Amino acid sequence: QFPSHLTAALIEGTQARIGVLDPLGTEFTPGPDLYGNMMTANLRAFEDCLGGKS
Repeated sequence: QFPSHLTAALIEGTQARIGVLDPLGTEFTPGPDLYGNMMTANLRAFEDCLGGKS
């Protein structure tokens, strides 16, 4: 949603990480599993960004 250079500038000098979410599911094939796959991918992105396991 925001240009990556702005995000990078915002977290410069911190230990924060940048993560990418896909709230519209544009990276997934439409079908009955779309929503579950999208939520799983977004959860993994949050886990990676927060330093957890994925």
